[in-house]
Amino acid sequence: MCNVCEKLSFPQDNYFNKYGNDIYKQVTGMIMGANYVQLLADIFLFCYECGLIKILSKSNVLRTVATVSF
Repeated sequence: MCNVCEKLSFPQDNYFNKYGNDIYKQVTGMIMGANYVQLLADIFLFCYECGLIKILSKSNVLRTVATVSF
């Protein structure tokens, strides 16, 4: 899954927009209104959460929260 997460930056890093006669490169954020943006955002958040869970699972924080929650 990590390989998929790394490739998510390709559409974001290679999006250009034409406004009048000028061409602009979008440097931050995702393209609003594109059909695939919501799917990319969901996959990005999934990868982000997986990384966070890996970090928390190495410490006692995740075990403590699970014990208190259940």
